[in-house]
Amino acid sequence: MEGIENIAKTLWNLGIKISKIEKNRIYATDSRGELLIRISNTKPKVKDPSKRIIVISPYVAKRIDEERMKKIIEEYSQPIFINKKNLESIAPSTLFKIVNYLKENPNTYIKKISEDLKIHPEIVRRNLLKIKDYLEIKEFGTEMNLPKLPKLISLKEEIPVEKLKELSQAKITLLPSKSRRKRKVKYEKISRSEALFKVLKFIEENPGTYLREISRELKISPSIVYSCLKEVSEFLELSSPIGKEDVELPNLPISIKLKQGYTAEGIMRYLRFKRMLRM
Repeated sequence: MEGIENIAKTLWNLGIKISKIEKNRIYATDSRGELLIRISNTKPKVKDPSKRIIVISPYVAKRIDEERMKKIIEEYSQPIFINKKNLESIAPSTLFKIVNYLKENPNTYIKKISEDLKIHPEIVRRNLLKIKDYLEIKEFGTEMNLPKLPKLISLKEEIPVEKLKELSQAKITLLPSKSRRKRKVKYEKISRSEALFKVLKFIEENPGTYLREISRELKISPSIVYSCLKEVSEFLELSSPIGKEDVELPNLPISIKLKQGYTAEGIMRYLRFKRMLRM
């Protein structure tokens, strides 16, 4: 029987000891004690409700995976019957979890879904590909001269349950992609004192810039740029370049500009005067 073979293989992969297999029954033992799994279309009939008996329909038994089997074994201690109709309510598939998450959290992104649901980002991405026709995807910050930001994902319409079940069984074929080798940036060998005026002048001419852009355009190491910004922080105005409280994005750069009334030359004269007073 194909179903019982799949269940036995799944239990083996989960590290659960199988004591005996006979006809449509598997006798097993895990850390919580004895367990009986039966492949049948009839509900369990037992007098003792404390017995761990799981009855799985043949249709589900052929298709159940390790993730769902683990959840069922860990969460249910009383007799339970699992068939096609109640499988998603008892042990939701990864796709169902992601869709429910999107319903409650519009304008989210892959990394956030992955962290909150504890699902690998690549698995999240593959499942989103299955429902791409039902998604609204926004690219954020494209006109703001910002570094690459994650795409915001929302459901644009409700997905019928039957359609969702069909999509959860679908397989995604991914085309092999060539990994691009990142070019190593050659930074100029420069001291912090030499870099300071260049950094201030760049900010003056490019209000609303951010640390990485300064580093990239001037070919000065990000650590030196950061050190320069820290030294003149009292003259800088920092803010979010997006200014939208309803959108949470990771690693959002801070927009930098000089406070009103200050210039790069004026700040440098003030700093030189300040150093002279210390001597």
